[in-house]
Amino acid sequence: MDSEIPIYQIPISERTQQDIGKLCEEKELSYEFVLAIFHVEGIQDVTIDTAKIEIEKIVDLRDYWKSQGYPDEIIFDLLLLSRERGIQGCLSYLEASDANNMDAYVQKVTEYKYKLEQSLDEPSILVAQ
Repeated sequence: MDSEIPIYQIPISERTQQDIGKLCEEKELSYEFVLAIFHVEGIQDVTIDTAKIEIEKIVDLRDYWKSQGYPDEIIFDLLLLSRERGIQGCLSYLEASDANNMDAYVQKVTEYKYKLEQSLDEPSILVAQ
């Protein structure tokens, strides 16, 4: 099973990346999504205990937005906005903003997640930028 979890050239140990990948599978989260959040938030050289706590926070936010009846297509953005701003801050931002105007934090996480996913096709790419 360890071989199924991609290992990236990032400042998180291979063992911890494998453990994070397993946790993500258990919680039905994208592994690259979680790694992108860690990267954008500057969470580097993370321990498995820290990863568990952060993944639980992500799952709680995802489950909150699902319980509010939001469609899966926008839960990704709502989760990130509420992680950055809190749930009330997310709601305020949505009320005050153009729906097409993506928050800088959401944009950074999305771009890094994409970069990680693309690096699987080209293993020589270093993604620890």
